[in-house]
Amino acid sequence: MISVVHDQEPVDPDTLPTFEARAYSVREDLIAAGLPVITEDMSVIGSGAYVYIDQLDDAGSGVHVGWTEHFSLAEANHEAHARFRFEDPAFKFAGAVQEAMRDALAAILRAAGYTVTADMSDYAPYDLHVSGQRNEPSWKHWSNEQFERRQRLQHRIIAARRVTQPDSSTAENL
Repeated sequence: MISVVHDQEPVDPDTLPTFEARAYSVREDLIAAGLPVITEDMSVIGSGAYVYIDQLDDAGSGVHVGWTEHFSLAEANHEAHARFRFEDPAFKFAGAVQEAMRDALAAILRAAGYTVTADMSDYAPYDLHVSGQRNEPSWKHWSNEQFERRQRLQHRIIAARRVTQPDSSTAENL
């Protein structure tokens, strides 16, 4: 029996919150772009983008993004791969889907301001590594500002109504 020894240390615990915040932000941006984002509890039957954190302290540590095709294609692809049938239509189609979605995910994330590179992992050849984000306003900043502006306006309108229209329960007691 061959055993694999992992002698790599986990990332610094102070770094993990940064990765978690980035992963959350990446999920938000992918959802805003209209993509389905699957969570760990959906990973067996779900299809769409997935985001995970590699916590080993090496060049691959950080936030990663990939794509999972529908389970029917995934099953046919895994069967072809397990039997070394690399000319199988399912294997070719799944590979084409993975390449197309990797490129689409990269374009979307770069447009959202992230630094994205292709993963060089043999285990996840179509995944992306999200190593950072530009420090400039994004679409979320604008959206949040608009929400806050509407909220302030709504509070002013409510306050003005209270001044001009006394509460009916107070008016009845006069």
